[in-house]
Amino acid sequence: MYPLLLKAHLVLLLISLLSFALRTFWAIKGSEYINNVILFKIHKVLNFVLILSGLALCVTINQYPFIDGWVTEKFMLLFAYVGFAMLAFKPKMNLKLRKFCIGITMVFFVMIFYIAKTKVALFI
Repeated sequence: MYPLLLKAHLVLLLISLLSFALRTFWAIKGSEYINNVILFKIHKVLNFVLILSGLALCVTINQYPFIDGWVTEKFMLLFAYVGFAMLAFKPKMNLKLRKFCIGITMVFFVMIFYIAKTKVALFI
């Protein structure tokens, strides 16, 4: 079961990253697609399923947030990632601030990816 869950999680992660990149492009270009409700809901559902697959992986490997340091740190960075991504795509956001939020979001993504690969917490 673990290999199947891991592959599904990685595919969802790739699709989510591509969705984020597309939304970033739309936001920087000022496209109306960034405000499309249906596209936003698809992005939210995709990320929700991604989180569910991550939780399923936690159960499969018996490592959980607030018990195992690396999972806890990944969990906290995920919330920071989501928060900055939400800020980055707010309507009528200053372009400079939008780019800053996108940059911070990508730093969080890289940190989450690193922790997932090494299973070592960076700060905790």
